[in-house]
Amino acid sequence: MREATPASSTYSSRNETSGEAGDVDVIRIEPLTTARVLQVFPLIREAVPLVRLEEWIRFARTRTSTRGRDCVGIRVATVGHNPYPSGLYSYRVDTQLLLGSVLVADHFVALDLLDARPVLDRLIADLEILATRLNCNEVRSIIQYRSTQAAQPLFAAGYHPQGMVFGKTLMGTDYPLPPFALT
Repeated sequence: MREATPASSTYSSRNETSGEAGDVDVIRIEPLTTARVLQVFPLIREAVPLVRLEEWIRFARTRTSTRGRDCVGIRVATVGHNPYPSGLYSYRVDTQLLLGSVLVADHFVALDLLDARPVLDRLIADLEILATRLNCNEVRSIIQYRSTQAAQPLFAAGYHPQGMVFGKTLMGTDYPLPPFALT
């Protein structure tokens, strides 16, 4: 049986320039609540620029409902005393033939005026803690073509490409396809 999703995680990081113990940025990561769905829309627009507000609200509702809370969700990062979100990822638990439970994360995004890397690092650490608590045997992170800033922290944390994901839209859409070439 899976454990409940952690309510929140708090991480502290020393200021890299001074190294002083008192000079700490606290990064909190919590589940997205329905009350904050609109507040994180600008972050989602960074990862998926063409998404419309109504599409985001519909998607977020499926990830913030209390039913199936352990298997799906959205985790949001805030930095210091700033109440506004600085990063997020959405996740779901999937079942794979050889691996059993796998935590699949997508829509990784982090924004910070000075440096988004610490936020991304903390989101990745939180993802691994969540996977352990949910008894998952692997973590898979899907990076959208515009969210390549998440690739370097994932590599640094020991993640590696496992293949390619191909998609074909079956319903009409007015979204342009990203440029992509197989090499």
